[in-house]
Amino acid sequence: MNEHSKVVYPVVLLDIDKLIPNNLYLNDDKIEALLTIPEADFDDSVPPVLVSRIEGEYSLLDGHSRAFVAMKLGKTKVRTIVQPLDVIGMEHLFKRIHSDAKALKITSVRDLENRILYGKEHEEKWIGYCKKVLAELEANESFRS
Repeated sequence: MNEHSKVVYPVVLLDIDKLIPNNLYLNDDKIEALLTIPEADFDDSVPPVLVSRIEGEYSLLDGHSRAFVAMKLGKTKVRTIVQPLDVIGMEHLFKRIHSDAKALKITSVRDLENRILYGKEHEEKWIGYCKKVLAELEANESFRS
C-alpha cells in the first residue's frame, strides 16, 4: 500500500481553460446525456473531474465531457479532484497523451469542440489510438521499469 492510498483528495474549483485535455476526442452520446441535466442542477448532479499535474500543467484525465458541457453552459470553473499521477497509475500513457494533445494544439477543453465523434467512430478512433500508444509503450523497455 503506498502512502497516497489513505489520502482523501478534496474537491477544488479550477478554471476550465487551465485544464489540458488528456483525450483527443469527445463522445457525442455522453455530451447529449449531460445536456439533459437541468443547468441549475448540473454542478450537484455530476461528479468532479479527475486532474493531475503533468509537466507543471493541469491535465484533465477523466471527465472531458463533463468539463466540456460545463463550459458550454457558460461556467468558467469546474469541480475537480487533483491527484498525483503516480497514485492514478498509467503514468507513461497519460504523459504520452498529454504530449500528443499539445502537439495537436489541444490545450483547452474548448479545443475539443470540433473533435466530437459519434457512436462507433469514437470507439474506433479514441480506443484505437490508446491501444496503439499502449502497444508502443509496452514495446519500449522503459515502460516496464
